[in-house]
Amino acid sequence: MRVESARLDRLTGLRFIAALAVFVFHGLLFIGGAEWDVVHAVFGQGRSGVSFFFILSGFVLAWSSRPGDTILGFYRRRFARIYPAYLAALLIAGLLWLIRDPKGLANGLLTPFLLQSWVPDKHVYFAVNTPAWSLSVEAFFYLMFPFVIAALRRLSGRGLWVAGAVAVAVPIALAAMASQSLNPADLDDGSFTAWAVYYFPPARLPEFILGAVLALQFRAGLLPTISWKFAVALAATAYLAAGLWPSAFGIVALVIVPFAVLIVAAAQRDIAGTHGWLGGRFSVNLGAISYCFYLVHNIFIARLAQPGFQSLGVDEWVGFGIAFVLSFVTAWALHKYVELPFDRKLGRGASLKADATASAPGRPS
Repeated sequence: MRVESARLDRLTGLRFIAALAVFVFHGLLFIGGAEWDVVHAVFGQGRSGVSFFFILSGFVLAWSSRPGDTILGFYRRRFARIYPAYLAALLIAGLLWLIRDPKGLANGLLTPFLLQSWVPDKHVYFAVNTPAWSLSVEAFFYLMFPFVIAALRRLSGRGLWVAGAVAVAVPIALAAMASQSLNPADLDDGSFTAWAVYYFPPARLPEFILGAVLALQFRAGLLPTISWKFAVALAATAYLAAGLWPSAFGIVALVIVPFAVLIVAAAQRDIAGTHGWLGGRFSVNLGAISYCFYLVHNIFIARLAQPGFQSLGVDEWVGFGIAFVLSFVTAWALHKYVELPFDRKLGRGASLKADATASAPGRPS
């Protein structure tokens, strides 16, 4: 299909599904008894949604990147796209921490600077707003991207396949090493091993690189057409398997290839102009607020799960529902009044557009 540009709407729609999986994973705090077993079987590995975001980030940035882009221009657009909403969510979380545990804010001195994941202490990388650790990792990706994409562009078609294979092999090797000393029930135990494998920014870089490799391969017409039903079935099976049989492999190693296949299949359907609910207006609008939803969701989950609220009857599914509504409404407000305006002003409106559109494969870049 020869088109000057194409919207990757299915990828936008998939973003909210991944964010929702992470929300339910954290929302397990509200659920107990037999219900917990059922929900945990489906969403116990919801944290693997972060791996989807990392692969998708590399894919979208490489997909929309052009050789003429300047490094400073890229950094400006990423700052405009990410930081204002990040800081606003951090301020909300900080105010609630100030009420509950003022001394605990001292652990978050690095969080405003997106440096928290470089410290092997869970009280630091989880400080103030727990999901913010992944934005610390993303900031490292953005710092590295101009150099990564320049290096990948110099590779031949075969070289890209090798780079992709290495990007897949590294998380598998890290999980194999971690499994020697890390109990599946202790993935958040704050150990050095857990940090080194899952929270240390360079350890997650291969996922980002894989996404970038796939985007370049796609643009060059090097990838086979992937059945959408197959891609969905593969991703769902890997995701559920990671939840049913927890292990050090489940967060990244088990899902990295299935998630990558799903991203490519979704992009191929968008380029082909295939219609579907995931690329519809409702799903795309949800995907548009997914970043803000991800930023704020655990703020409300963590606060509403406190004993004081439980004594008021805000527990189990009631607490879960209230947390979702507050997260959704706050995410919508952040998206409309912070994310979009600052992107238009600081990023000159380019970064949000680039996240959704790019030249079709085969077209000159």
